[in-house]
Amino acid sequence: MSSPHGLEDGSLFIRNRLTIPSDEIVLRVTTSGGPGGQHANRSLTRVVASFDVRESQVLSNADRELLLEKLGPVVRASAGRFRSQGQNRGAALEQLARRSPLR
Repeated sequence: MSSPHGLEDGSLFIRNRLTIPSDEIVLRVTTSGGPGGQHANRSLTRVVASFDVRESQVLSNADRELLLEKLGPVVRASAGRFRSQGQNRGAALEQLARRSPLR
């Protein structure tokens, strides 16, 4: 049994027969705070991934209710520990997938 994880196309594999497509995930990039000098303060490397539970077209009613109860209407995850936006994108998607109680 595979655990939830992000896929190369930006979608999220949650479990067998449930993958959240990339068009249901909003990615926003911001500057990364903290140490790192000018690169961290001026480069858009931090990524915030969010998923609107109520608007999803792929969730069953039971899955939607469980997510709403456990995580609320919008599930978010962010990553900014890497200097690369691409690596932070992957990390944010992985974190978003792992937050799901749907296994």
